[in-house]
Amino acid sequence: MNFKMNHAEWGELASLPARRRAELFARYRAHQSKKEISTLLSSEERKWIKRNSTDFQAFFEEGGRIIFYDDDNYPRLLREITFTPPLLFGKGNFSLLEKELITVIGTHQMRPYGKAVTRFFTNGLMKSKFGVLTGTLNGTEETVLRTSARMGGEIVCVLASGHHSLFPKNNRQLLEKIEQTGVTITEYTPDTAFDSRFLEERSRLLSGISRGVLLTEEKSRGGALLTVQYAVEQNREVFVVPGNIFSDGSTGAHDLIMEGARLVANPQQVVESFLF
Repeated sequence: MNFKMNHAEWGELASLPARRRAELFARYRAHQSKKEISTLLSSEERKWIKRNSTDFQAFFEEGGRIIFYDDDNYPRLLREITFTPPLLFGKGNFSLLEKELITVIGTHQMRPYGKAVTRFFTNGLMKSKFGVLTGTLNGTEETVLRTSARMGGEIVCVLASGHHSLFPKNNRQLLEKIEQTGVTITEYTPDTAFDSRFLEERSRLLSGISRGVLLTEEKSRGGALLTVQYAVEQNREVFVVPGNIFSDGSTGAHDLIMEGARLVANPQQVVESFLF
């Protein structure tokens, strides 16, 4: 790609909030030939960066990397979204970021039906030409991770925290296992603890990195619907598995189908939708 960035300069900005880095990067790209990044910072931000310079040596020694926007391993489709991150922190098999991916998400309060559906679709997608992407939360995302681990663990996982503060704590051992064959990425510096506000920021990455988003189960106003909203804004395909009409846990999924999301009953239907 023709666009080049000063990695040392942007690395120094890592102590700023991830959202602010993305905003600055959008402005920088719009005025690259006219302005240096330092001119876009407020005086308070300059002071903050000086007071909070970050050393990532321990992270690098653990096999971690910073992936910059102009690196080959930076997810290609993520470059298209609004407020794309200038850099990502990652651990694991970075070649997986170059694959075409399908994001699998859903409720954090799974029912037996939703768990069976999630396992079925994850299994099928991992046997296809597509890679699978998900998050770290309990419920659907954890089920995707555990299913992938049993199949070799080549999965992309987006964190809602830094790598040294993996969230939720009960999934830390699983995530460390995933890093041996898959890859974990995040906008947040290694020591950044989880904050519920990060879930929305993470949602735009869950959809932005992939070709499409698959919702396996969700209630009305469920958290996974935010990722679907971003997927629509980013012009990604949205796939939904129908659920039990007598269950409140499926109302969010059914609403999406009525609004025009693509109903799917097996993984092959997801794969075949990209052949035409």
